[in-house]
This record gives sequence, structure tokens and C-alpha cells, in this order.
Amino acid sequence: MELEDIHQKFPAAEVKEIVLETIDSSIEIAALPKDSIEVAVSSSNRQAFHWDMDVKEGALLVKENKSTEPVTGRNEDCRVAVSLSTTAAVRIRSVSGSVKIAGVSQGIFVETASGRIEADLSGGDASIKTTSGKTLLKGLSGVLSHQGISGSLDAQWSKVPETGESLVGTVSGNMYLTFPPKTKLAWDFHGMGGRVRQKDFESDPTAKFFVKAHSLSGNFSLIKAP
Repeated sequence: MELEDIHQKFPAAEVKEIVLETIDSSIEIAALPKDSIEVAVSSSNRQAFHWDMDVKEGALLVKENKSTEPVTGRNEDCRVAVSLSTTAAVRIRSVSGSVKIAGVSQGIFVETASGRIEADLSGGDASIKTTSGKTLLKGLSGVLSHQGISGSLDAQWSKVPETGESLVGTVSGNMYLTFPPKTKLAWDFHGMGGRVRQKDFESDPTAKFFVKAHSLSGNFSLIKAP
């Protein structure tokens, strides 16, 4: 049976950044029309973890600490609701838990070893560091920084900034970047075994938005949105 262990509220006006540090919990973050930030943690195993939550200098830290007692099982859910009226950015560090983000517009930073990352954003930049987790990003309107080993990257822009530089790279994972039809961009790809498979956008040397991609054996695709 799943039990709710923690449910806390924090005034949204006091929080400019949310920082989550977890071990193997799944994380769901949703921007909601509320004037408070809610943190709800639920698990079928009460003894597997304990959490620290505190607001310091405009940052809400939500940190999972592994139990010092022998336990079995794993955490099942951590959910944070972010008010749309705030300017809070999101920073997540996780080992193996999956990450789902929806509606955030002020930028995200996610670092994980093997967890799957899914983000449906309302704009902003994104910075992703992952070892083998698959990454799916929608709704980007800024620059993207992505470092991966074997997980694939699927990133979709709703709007491209006039200027900026996106750096994306993997060792063996494939990368798919999708842009609006009238996008103007310059791009460059360096790969040893990988190659450009789908090239809907020719590199425009006059563009001020630049995409640099590199991979050892993964393929790189530039796709025009329908």
C-alpha cells in the first residue's frame, strides 16, 4: 500500500529556485496556478528514507537521505508543484529515479545517471547531464546544453531564440533536434562513427543561433516540425 509520508507547503514568493537531490525516487514537477509550492512524498516503505526541506536565500532544498538502517524496497514518488506566478528555476540531481517536468518556464537543470528524463516546458533553457537515461524535451525556447553517454536525446523547440549557442553531445546515443519550419540556425556536427541522418535545415552562416553537436558513434538528426 502506498503511504503519504510528507506534505509540506512553502510560500511561492520566497522561492526563486527549487533544488531536489534524490537517490532513486521518481520525481514529478508541475507548474500550477497556485501561490504556494507543495512538496508531497509518498512511498510504500516508510523506513527507506528521510527528507530534509528548507528555504535558504531564495532556494528551496528538498533532499533525500538514505536510511542508516537495513531496509528493502525503494522510494516510489516525489512530486513538487510549482506556481506559475513564481520565477522559480528547477535544479534536480538524481541517481536512478525518473524525472517528469511540465509547465516550467524559467529553466531546468537535471543531472542523473540512469533515470529517464521527460520535460514538457513552457519555454526557457535546459541543461541536462546523464549517463544512460533517455531524454525527451518539448517546448524549448532557449538554449540547450546536453551531455550524455548512451541515452538518446529528443529535443523539440517551440521557439528558437534570436541568439545563443546550444551544445549537445553523446558517446553512442542518437540525437534528434526538432525546430519550427522557419527556423534560422547555424549548426556543426563532429562524429567518428556517427553521421547526420536527417538534415531538414541547412546551416545558415548568417544565423546568430548556433548548434554544436558531437558524438563518437551516435547519429545526429535535424528535423523540421510539421
